[in-house]
Amino acid sequence: SRERPYWGDGGGVTFSGGEPLYQKNFILPLLKACKEQYIHTCIETTGCVNSDYFLEALDYVDWVFMDVKHMDTVKHHALTGVNNALILKNLKLLSEKSNWEGIVVPRIPIIPGFNDDDDNIRKTARYIADLGLEVINILPFHKLGESKYRQLSQVYLFDNQASPTNESMKHIKSLIEQEGLLCYIGYNTPF
Repeated sequence: SRERPYWGDGGGVTFSGGEPLYQKNFILPLLKACKEQYIHTCIETTGCVNSDYFLEALDYVDWVFMDVKHMDTVKHHALTGVNNALILKNLKLLSEKSNWEGIVVPRIPIIPGFNDDDDNIRKTARYIADLGLEVINILPFHKLGESKYRQLSQVYLFDNQASPTNESMKHIKSLIEQEGLLCYIGYNTPF
């Protein structure tokens, strides 16, 4: 709170990770403390967390940015190592939480050859539109996490992965907009 004068009108705290909601015993009290001080909060999440805890945390969150990597369960599992059912369930629960006044922005990290095909993009956009959500943020693949893998002595599977072209990102944006959604590319967004 001592730094509040430096924030201007739009300050707040963003929790990202890894997966910030895996740290329940740390993040929940911190979210509550922020709420008590009228500090805006944002969570960047995979959504792959216990649904009850996910909904409990929402009581103290103003913004949620949630990844939707692939609609096909098998393909999602092949890349991420987890099933997408819990992620899609939590996004649905989030959209249905009637007493929540926050803003949710689904994000699709665009990975060429994995989730950038027209069929997956359309299915993802339809799913999000059917939930009553209005916006998608698409993010081009990047290798910023590569050094973390090396530091942890883990194999980085994306050494040869290219980023999507600007033309590809514009095409994906147009597919999403055909489903009646607003679509923002990258981090150049109003939020």
